[in-house]
Amino acid sequence: MKGVEATPEEQERLATGNNNGSLDCKIPPAQAAGPRSAFHSTRVFMLVFLSGWVLQGMFLTYFVSVTTTIEKLFKVESKTTGMLLAATEIGQICTALFLTYLAGRGHRPRWIACMMLVLAVGVIGCVVPHVLYGTRLLDVHLDAHRGGAAPVCHTDGTNATYCDPYQISSTKDRSSITAVVIPWLFICLLVVGVGQTGIATLGIPYVDDNVGSRQSPLYIAITIGIRVIGPALGFLLGALCTRVYVDPLSDPGYASSDPKWVGAWWLGMVFIAGFIVVLSSLMFFFPRQIKQELAPPPPKKSKEKRAPLFKDFFATIKRQLTNDILMWRTASSVLHLMPISGVYSFLPKYLEKQFRLPTHDANLVSALGGILVMGLGIITSGVVILKLVPTARQVAAWTAATAAIYSAGMVMLMFVSCPEESYRWLGAGAADNYTMACSANCRCDNVSFSPICGQDSYTYLSPCEAGCTHSAQLDNNTWLYQNCSCIDTASVAAVTTNTSVSILIIPANR
Repeated sequence: MKGVEATPEEQERLATGNNNGSLDCKIPPAQAAGPRSAFHSTRVFMLVFLSGWVLQGMFLTYFVSVTTTIEKLFKVESKTTGMLLAATEIGQICTALFLTYLAGRGHRPRWIACMMLVLAVGVIGCVVPHVLYGTRLLDVHLDAHRGGAAPVCHTDGTNATYCDPYQISSTKDRSSITAVVIPWLFICLLVVGVGQTGIATLGIPYVDDNVGSRQSPLYIAITIGIRVIGPALGFLLGALCTRVYVDPLSDPGYASSDPKWVGAWWLGMVFIAGFIVVLSSLMFFFPRQIKQELAPPPPKKSKEKRAPLFKDFFATIKRQLTNDILMWRTASSVLHLMPISGVYSFLPKYLEKQFRLPTHDANLVSALGGILVMGLGIITSGVVILKLVPTARQVAAWTAATAAIYSAGMVMLMFVSCPEESYRWLGAGAADNYTMACSANCRCDNVSFSPICGQDSYTYLSPCEAGCTHSAQLDNNTWLYQNCSCIDTASVAAVTTNTSVSILIIPANR
């Protein structure tokens, strides 16, 4: 049987794959098999989205891991760094409702990509203080042991010379820099909070809309579980970066376990911001809706007049506020996050102060001790729901049981600590006196904090405060201070400087 010969126009369409939407050619359009076809996949979106979400979580805990370094470098208190950490939450609260409502009607992957860029701008902005000021903030007078023996007791008033003009000038310089840097970091962290909002509130609904209802719990569990890996990696990255000196090209002359050590707090932020920019460029290529199979284009709709945008917005908010289940679940989440956010925000500092761990070791314990276990629990819950398909009442009971275990663990943590260091001037009968009578004539007001351990089981703020009048160097790491008028049971106290054990954690024999 003789076949029908195609016309030249039909041959051209077959060769180019352009059938102009006609149904006589069954070959799919060329764009379906082109390079962009990889972005029409839920798995590819999950890979890019989860990578961005992990980096977002990494920054949060990375900043937490370097807060003690920032406090040491800029001479700020914990309440100041606590306010900085709250800036990200403020940014999320101020933009979450509006961004979710507006972006939910638009091209969500592009909104996510834009929010990733906003996040990257905020992260890289946190590095600006280091670029502008760098090592100017390093205080060579942080500990008098750096140049040898700490100042001893001089009744003739020569200790006043330790407060030299350079020290006064550096203190004023740091104060002026801190007054600029802290507000700048607060603004940058606000921007970070805005960027985080778009990634979290738009990415999960996009995944939920593009998978089946049966697969949705597993995908959501994977999404949240992988998200927990981010904070763990942030602590690990903080542990690595704080092992590097703040100026990688210089050698401070002492180990990373020394209290004078200032780690490269800015280094991890450069890494995180760079990868976020790369992921945001990929996110722009995803379609508005991931389709599993090609479908004919929808018919064109006639233009309709819409009501004012914010009229719908406030109606939507009112509807959500009257949803009892949503409100009770939100209240539960708030009560759940209140203790855990405080714990993990200051966990590294808690480990440093209570268990005398170096900064990098405290970050390592924070990463492995709880956050990875949390991610394991989230993924396990998702698998259980997928396999057993429980009812809503059973899911609520499961949530209540795990919340009870969580609450019990938080109560137990309240009683985990170490005894406080017994400083001599804080001992019995001396709590109201910073200067003890035994060293009142030594004029130690201008002497740097240089703790020593006495044989009377007390730690003294400095050899001068202990009333020691002579010092002798035993080796490169150990100094002996003699003729100490405040030490009752002996006349010798020792302090270790450049060893693997910090001078702030030398225990006195009790």
